[in-house]
Amino acid sequence: MCGIAGIWRPGGPAPAWSEMVGMLSAMGHRGPEGAAACRMDRGRLLLGFLALGFTDTPGSLQPLFNEDQTLALVYNGEIYDHAALRDELEACGHRFATRSDSEVLIHLHEQEGDAMLDRLNGEFAFVLWDEARRTLTAVRDRYGVKPLVYVELPGGGVAFASEAKALLSLPGVDAALDPLYLSGPGVGLADTSRTPFLGLRKVRPGHFRRWTTAGGREHRWWRPEPAPRSWSRLDAQQALRATLRTAVERRAGGEVPLGISLSSGIDSTIVSGLVAEVRGSRPTFTLSYPGRPFDEAATAARTARAHGHTPIAVPCPIDRLGERFLASIHATELATNSLSTVARMELAAAVQGAGLKALTGGEGADELFGGYPYFGLEAIWREGDPAVRRSAERAFQASEALSVSVFWDRRPGGAQAREALGMDSVYAGRVQRAAMMQRLLYTPDLLARAGSPAGVLADELDLPHLRTVSPFDRTRTVARSVLGTFAIPALGDPVEMSASLEGRVPFLDRDVVALAFSFPEALCVEPGTFRRKAILRDACADLIPTGHTAPPKHIWMAPTFAELRRTPVGRALLHDHLDDAAVARTGWLRRGTVRALRHLARLLPPSHPRTLQLDSLVGWCLSIQALHHVFIDSPHRFAATAPVSVQDRTPGRGTQAGTAREGAVHHGAS
Repeated sequence: MCGIAGIWRPGGPAPAWSEMVGMLSAMGHRGPEGAAACRMDRGRLLLGFLALGFTDTPGSLQPLFNEDQTLALVYNGEIYDHAALRDELEACGHRFATRSDSEVLIHLHEQEGDAMLDRLNGEFAFVLWDEARRTLTAVRDRYGVKPLVYVELPGGGVAFASEAKALLSLPGVDAALDPLYLSGPGVGLADTSRTPFLGLRKVRPGHFRRWTTAGGREHRWWRPEPAPRSWSRLDAQQALRATLRTAVERRAGGEVPLGISLSSGIDSTIVSGLVAEVRGSRPTFTLSYPGRPFDEAATAARTARAHGHTPIAVPCPIDRLGERFLASIHATELATNSLSTVARMELAAAVQGAGLKALTGGEGADELFGGYPYFGLEAIWREGDPAVRRSAERAFQASEALSVSVFWDRRPGGAQAREALGMDSVYAGRVQRAAMMQRLLYTPDLLARAGSPAGVLADELDLPHLRTVSPFDRTRTVARSVLGTFAIPALGDPVEMSASLEGRVPFLDRDVVALAFSFPEALCVEPGTFRRKAILRDACADLIPTGHTAPPKHIWMAPTFAELRRTPVGRALLHDHLDDAAVARTGWLRRGTVRALRHLARLLPPSHPRTLQLDSLVGWCLSIQALHHVFIDSPHRFAATAPVSVQDRTPGRGTQAGTAREGAVHHGAS
C-alpha cells in the first residue's frame, strides 16, 4: 500500500527533517502520490509516510492520530475486516475522523492494547507511538507479507523503514554486509530477522518490537497453533471452499484496480476462478518464456479464458533479465540464485503499465497444504509398510527428478538439525548442505565470522514448542519461516512495490491459515498415493479447467545463468562481478572456487544432472557480489534523482510542504 519510516532519538539530538526526507526519497517508488511526516516526543521522534494512493479516503493521509493526539500511527497494508471493527469501536464511544483502516488501528489499540493484534485480518506492518508512555511499537503481520526493517542507532535510539535502503541513507548507518546473513537466509534456511546488512534487522513475522527509553525488546504475538480436527472429507472441502472464497472476496471485491498473477499451477488457478466468481472478468498476467520447457503462458491463457478473464503474456527475453539483474538486487535487498526475481519485476511493471494498482495470486498455498515435494517425501519416510515405502519412494524420485536438491533431497541429513526437529526432515538435509556450501565458497576470514546453519534453524524456531506438534505440522511451521525468509522478499512486496503495486495474498488470510492448521496430514497428503494438496485440489476441483496440465516442477521456473552467460549483457555481468579482481575486492568468496565453478559451468552439457545445481551456485556467487556492488561499491547507482516533497503533519502545526530545508517545518513540542 505504501511505505513507512521513522527516527527516534530519545536521549540525543533531535533528528533532522532532512534525514526523513532522505529516507522517504530512498524508497519513493512506494509512494508516488504523496509523502508526509510529523514530529512527536518534543521533536525527538519523526514519523514518515509514503502514499500509494490506493484508496481515495478523505483525510486518511498519514501519520494519523487519536482524538487527543497522544497516539500516532504510520502503517503499510490492508486490514480487511476494518469496517466491522469500526462499528464495534463506535459503539464503544470512539470517534472517527476518516473511513480508513489506518484509524481503526489507533482506536482498537486504545480499546484493547496489544490484544488487538489477534483481531486483525490482513497484510500489514505498522508503528505506533504512545506519547503518554513514551513507547514506540513496531508490528508485523503473521507471515511477514509487509516488510519492516530497523536499526539501533549509534548513541541510542532507533530508526525503522519499509526498506533497508532508507535506513542506509541515514548518517552514521554504514553499509556493510553481515556474515551471519550467509549462514541463514542466504543459503535457504529460516532466519526471518536477518538482513544482508550489518546492524539492520527485520521485525519477525507474527512479532512486535517495542522500544522505550531503556531500549528495545521483541515479543511474539502469533505463531501457528496446529489444532487437528476429526474432519469428514466432505465437511473439510466445503469449509475450505467457503473460507477461500471469502478471503478472495476481501481482496478482490468492490472496485479494486486488481490484476491476477496466473501461472499454470493450481494455486493461482484457484484464485483466478474465485476472483471470477466474486468480481467477474479481470486481466491475468503470466510470465512467458517461449520455447522453454517451463513456459506456462499457453496453459495459463487457457485457464484465464475458461474463467472469463483476459490473459496477458509478459515476455521475459534473457537479455532483458540480464539488463535488470542489478535493479532486482536493489529492489529486493537480498542475494538470490535465480532469475525468477528479475522476471517477477517484469510482471509487476506490466501490471502497473496496464493501469492497475493491486495484484493477487496463489502464494502460500504450498506451505499451508503440503504442496512442495518434500511434504510428500517426508510422508513416505513415515510410511510404516517397508514395501509401500520403497515403491512410493522410487515413484517419487522418478516424478520429481527435476526438483532434486532444491525441493527435496534423496536422504535426510544433518544429524544435529534432525535431532533438534525430532524427525527425518528435508530441512535437516539443508542444514548439512549449507555447512558444506560455507566451507566450499567462503574465505577463511568470513567463515570465522559466520554462524552455524544448525544454530540458525534453532534460533528461528521455538524448538521445545515445535516438538509438541506432529511431524507434518513441524514442517509446515518451518516452511512458514522460509516463506518469510526468501519467497516473500524475493517475489512479493519488494518486487511489487518496485512498480508501486500492492500485493494481496488470499491464501495467507487469517481464517484460511487457521482452517489449514486444523487439517491433519491425511487430508493434505493423501495416504497411500501421497498426493499433495489433496484437500485443496478436491475442494476446488471445479475451478481447474478440464485437461489442465502444468509443466513438470523444475529446479528453477526461469532461464538459467548459463543461458544468461551466452548473451553480451550476461558475459559482462559475470566478468564485472566474478573475475578474480572483483572477488578479491569483496573478500567474501574463494577466488579459486569461483574460478572453478565458472569453468565447470562452461564445460558441463545442459543434460548433465549436476548442471542446474552448479548453475545455482554460480548465480549465488554472482548475487553476493552484486549485492556488495549495488549497496557498498556504488551506493548512488539507483539513488533518487530528487528528494520527495514531505508535508508536515505535526499536531497543532497545520499542514505545509517541506523538503530537505530545515526552515520549511516547525520543531516545537508536539
